[in-house]
Amino acid sequence: MLLCIACYDSRDIKEDIKQEITSFSNYYFNYEYKNAIDYVTPDSRKWIIYVASNLSDDDIEALNTKTAPAVTEITDLTYNEYDSTGIVVVAVKNYMAFDSIGVTGHIADEQIYRIPFVRYENRWKIKMEAPLRNEKSDRD
Repeated sequence: MLLCIACYDSRDIKEDIKQEITSFSNYYFNYEYKNAIDYVTPDSRKWIIYVASNLSDDDIEALNTKTAPAVTEITDLTYNEYDSTGIVVVAVKNYMAFDSIGVTGHIADEQIYRIPFVRYENRWKIKMEAPLRNEKSDRD
């Protein structure tokens, strides 16, 4: 049994993390919240529900006219093996951004998100303390 555990090195762990984060990111940033919710901790679900509930009819209409999906890429991953937590940086391109309530969204060239994750019930899950926010300013 120790031999199997020793074979599962940090590269395998990081690949597992990347796979989970990529799935979450593709669902979340393409507004497939019903699927994205499976990749977050139970305490984080309220934030997915909050974001989804703030989409207006105009937002949904704008999403329906969008012709290409958002594209996500993990640009950095920091993992603490001692407490099974970490932060991943995700670049999102062609994302329909809704920056303000009551204002119709716009296609953002690129946005950057720093997303925390944890090991929860044998899976890597997103741990949201609030809705995800773009870290790249409009001036960048």
